[in-house]
Amino acid sequence: MDALWPVWLFGATSSSPLVLLPAHEPSLLTTVYDRDVYEHERILEQKYQINEDFLAFQEEISPEMRYIVVEWLSNVATDFGLCTLVAVVIT
Repeated sequence: MDALWPVWLFGATSSSPLVLLPAHEPSLLTTVYDRDVYEHERILEQKYQINEDFLAFQEEISPEMRYIVVEWLSNVATDFGLCTLVAVVIT
C-alpha cells in the first residue's frame, strides 16, 4: 500500500478540507504550502497598497474596457483549467 500524506486543502467544498494524498504524487503536495503562500501574499498586499484613486489619473482606459479585460482573463483561466474560483469586484 502506498504511503499517504495528510494535506489541508483551501477552498475545499467538503465539510473536511483535510484529505490524504498519495506520497508518490509530489505535484499534489504543493497544497501543503498554500497557507504559507497566501499569508505571504497578504503581507505583500498590505505592504504595497496602491492609492484608492489610482485610476483617476489615467484617462485612456474606461471602466468598461477594464471589465472586458478582466472578464476575458477569467474566461481564459477557466478554459485552461488554471483556477477553480475567480472572484472579481468592479466598482
